[in-house]
Amino acid sequence: MVDDIYCSVHRRNYVLRQLVRQHPVWGYDTLMQVLNNRAVAEIALTHHEHWDSKGYPTGIDSNAIPLHGRIVAVVDTFDALTTPRPYKRAVLEDTALSILLDEAGRQFDPELVRQLVDGDVLRQCSSMNSPNLG
Repeated sequence: MVDDIYCSVHRRNYVLRQLVRQHPVWGYDTLMQVLNNRAVAEIALTHHEHWDSKGYPTGIDSNAIPLHGRIVAVVDTFDALTTPRPYKRAVLEDTALSILLDEAGRQFDPELVRQLVDGDVLRQCSSMNSPNLG
């Protein structure tokens, strides 16, 4: 009985994971229908592809992933890490950057991660979101 329940839950989780992994395709199809803009739709399609080809939905790798999809993958993950969610707390920006560095060359384009970490990108974004009190 316990084995049956475990297998049922495991099977349901697998099916759910497979459905979730299709959201880039659904986003691509929807954006093409609504906007008919391939560049925008490709962002939705490729933002979960990984530099090492272990991403989804197609498993393409490195420079085969369009640049805009690679950029969104990095910034989307940074946002997901630093924003509180109902199921997790936000991490500090330094922690998020460390996680991105750990995944550079596997999940993310290492050059884009380096530019985010070494560059002034975060300070520029923070100043854009701060009210001008002067």
